[in-house]
Amino acid sequence: GGASMLRLITLIEEPDSDLPETARATLQILVDLLRHFDERIAGLDAEIACKAREEETVRRLVTIPASVLSSPLRWRRSLRRPSTSIARATLRLG
Repeated sequence: GGASMLRLITLIEEPDSDLPETARATLQILVDLLRHFDERIAGLDAEIACKAREEETVRRLVTIPASVLSSPLRWRRSLRRPSTSIARATLRLG
């Protein structure tokens, strides 16, 4: 997760770490890309938020509690695990 990523970045950027220099140079490229993407995503988030404030429909949608919105997502996830869905249906029918 995010904490592991931060530890890895710290290891890559720590000059006294045991990481070989060739690995450090290669991984630093990835760290730089991650930072670039993070900045780009933050910019897009701000742009989306700005546009969303201008749209009446979006302002109404953000007032819906997250639990209401997550119910369809849980249902969709269960479709990706057919064995679980079938097992539940079998228990209900049996």
